[in-house]
Amino acid sequence: MLSVELLTEPSSPTPLQLKADIRLDQGIVGVMGPSGCGKTTLLRVLAGLETRYQGQISLSGQLLWSSEQKVNCKPELRNIGLVFQDARLFSHLTVAGNLAFALKRACKALFTIDQVVQWFGLSERLNSAVSTLSGGERQRVAVARAVIHSPTLLLLDEPFVALDLPNRLILLNSLKQLYVDTRLPMIFVSHDINDIRQLCRQLILLDKGQINQQGETFHLLNQLETGLTLAQPVAATVLCRLTEAFEDPPLTHLQLGNQQLVAAQSMAESIGADFSFEQSAEFGCELGAELNCLVNATDISIGLSPIIDCSMANCLQVKVDNISWLDQQNVVVKLGLSEQLLYAQITGYSLQRLGLKVGMTVYALFKASAVKVLGVSLIK
Repeated sequence: MLSVELLTEPSSPTPLQLKADIRLDQGIVGVMGPSGCGKTTLLRVLAGLETRYQGQISLSGQLLWSSEQKVNCKPELRNIGLVFQDARLFSHLTVAGNLAFALKRACKALFTIDQVVQWFGLSERLNSAVSTLSGGERQRVAVARAVIHSPTLLLLDEPFVALDLPNRLILLNSLKQLYVDTRLPMIFVSHDINDIRQLCRQLILLDKGQINQQGETFHLLNQLETGLTLAQPVAATVLCRLTEAFEDPPLTHLQLGNQQLVAAQSMAESIGADFSFEQSAEFGCELGAELNCLVNATDISIGLSPIIDCSMANCLQVKVDNISWLDQQNVVVKLGLSEQLLYAQITGYSLQRLGLKVGMTVYALFKASAVKVLGVSLIK
């Protein structure tokens, strides 16, 4: 458990006024919010790099900092790893040298260099000078160096922000595998809602230095109000089971509750690697694996009866849970199925023409191309 209580004082660089108990044994914790809301400052306070506040911090029952009791555990003694947006590697050392430096200073070494190298795919770059690395490789080394220090908590401050898509996927999957293998507690700050969907079970939404909402990632991101607050398209993430996958043509068959879902996307696209079921266990994508899938509200149509003779491959029986007006012309219909949610954005004219009301059983219709398989779920 991480307990945090912070109050701003005159010398504080960013206004913060929050109090939270954060479970670190229930999956990776995500932190989102607009620029300047205090996300990076919160991580710096946790790591001991910023103390110009009132309050206290305790981790697993140990008091790390208290302005009232005059307790301030030094950053190097908190055993908290912090990875910034820029890698901040030791430029005079090789990749192996950077890792060895961190390992030597670990309070209690939990991981070997070989383990960390495997998690982050660095075997071919161990003897490389830092100056020869790409931006994605530098960031992987930065995270690997923080991990090999064997922290009790790893803080990640937008580690993907400067990475292109291929390197983003590599690091994303490395963090997934690290968590699956070790259950290392992590707090992950990001502006990207899809990264949060894939990695984080818990979510904290900050606004103006205060906690706006805190709870399960799926519940928060599948709320219409949250989607609008974050200026993101209204969308839903659903948890599905993998039943079949094909590469030519790219197609993934999934099970959502007791209904079937089809995505026009290969597993290689989803996990950012060459995929085959012979090696599927390596990526956690064997048959029956739980996958996160994203469907935007604008891609879903609603029918009063099932339609199978059309180009839309997906036709799911759902129940109208709620109807919310977006503006004078458009509404968002919340659709429940198998204890999960979808959203459909339709016009007010369609709402009236179909006579939609809360409690009605209807059918959600959408193309296979509308389903985005985000990857293996860490939400258990």
